[in-house]
Amino acid sequence: MRLLPYGKMIKNHLDPKKLKLPDAFLKMCATGFSGYLAFDAADSNGVLCYNSGKVVAALWQNGSQRIRGSAAIDMLFRMVQHGSSTLGFYRVDGEFMPMIQRVCQSSVEVRDQMMCLLDVGRLLSWVEQDDFDGALYLHTGASAVLIFYIAGKAQGFFRDGDANLVTAVDVGESIALDRSCMVDILRFSPDAAVDYSTADINLEKSWLRVWRNLNL
Repeated sequence: MRLLPYGKMIKNHLDPKKLKLPDAFLKMCATGFSGYLAFDAADSNGVLCYNSGKVVAALWQNGSQRIRGSAAIDMLFRMVQHGSSTLGFYRVDGEFMPMIQRVCQSSVEVRDQMMCLLDVGRLLSWVEQDDFDGALYLHTGASAVLIFYIAGKAQGFFRDGDANLVTAVDVGESIALDRSCMVDILRFSPDAAVDYSTADINLEKSWLRVWRNLNL
């Protein structure tokens, strides 16, 4: 299952083994890229997030196993070097990236709950009464959307193709109407940036270390 809605697509469905990824990492930094790289394989998914050319978050997931920070970067590089993964580049506005960072560093309280079986009114009442800081992640096989909440109040939506938070959506086109739609409840951690820091990570050195571990 992919971990985020797709932002503004730059390129997707690439074979990362055919790319010079260390060069791509340097290019992301040199161009001040804001957005993320999405790594997708049959049994795992991950994202590497940038804001103004700096790595701000990394997340790797396999089933219920969820790894963040520098350990996630190692797992992403292992995915690529083992083969059979695809890579996509997606742009997101820099001012919105701190919210994406918090999603990557959140804890999953509920996973893969069928929307059609939910009492939505009761869920939204709980969000408000709990002063919930986090996001509801609605997803199907084809699309995804994040709904952000701060202190129990809805802040807006992040959908496939968006580069920023939006506050108005067409309810008639909501993926919640799809009977295959599922929802995850993601709670933000107040000290996530400290717990899962990617500061000072050298991607080239991490890439080489993983390569040596797998090939020597």
